[in-house]
Amino acid sequence: MFDRFDIAEAHYCFAADYHGGQDSDLYRRLCRILDPDRVGLQPHADLCFDTLEDNGKAIYNGQEARHGFTPTAWEMSE
Repeated sequence: MFDRFDIAEAHYCFAADYHGGQDSDLYRRLCRILDPDRVGLQPHADLCFDTLEDNGKAIYNGQEARHGFTPTAWEMSE
């Protein structure tokens, strides 16, 4: 089951990795995620695909597929 933080962190990492600059839709999404009046995610310095939980990685892969990118490979934790 996905929780709010899995979703926010996965979308943050995806937008940070794939945005096309400050005029892109993904950059705007990144800013909305960081907006304290909306999601208000305060990512830790090393937040990236490798630090996501399994749910977050699945969400990230879903965003990659949705936007036409090859999903990043990973193995489920035990």
